[in-house]
Amino acid sequence: MNDINAYRKDGFEFPMELTISKLCIGSDDYYTALMRDVTESKVMQELLWTNHEELERSEEHTSELQSH
Repeated sequence: MNDINAYRKDGFEFPMELTISKLCIGSDDYYTALMRDVTESKVMQELLWTNHEELERSEEHTSELQSH
C-alpha cells in the first residue's frame, strides 16, 4: 500500500491510498487497483498529533509546577 497524491478534475491535489493486487488464474494474470481519498484521515492524524504534542507540553508544565 502506498500513499500518493492525485488530482481531481478541477486540479485540486489530494492524498490518495493506492493498493494494487495481482491474481493469477491458470496462465492469465488479472490486476485490480483500489484507490481511496485519504484527505480526511490525514487531517485527523495531524489533529491527533497536534493534540498529543499539546498534552505532552501540558504534562511537562504540570510536573514543573508540582516540583516547585
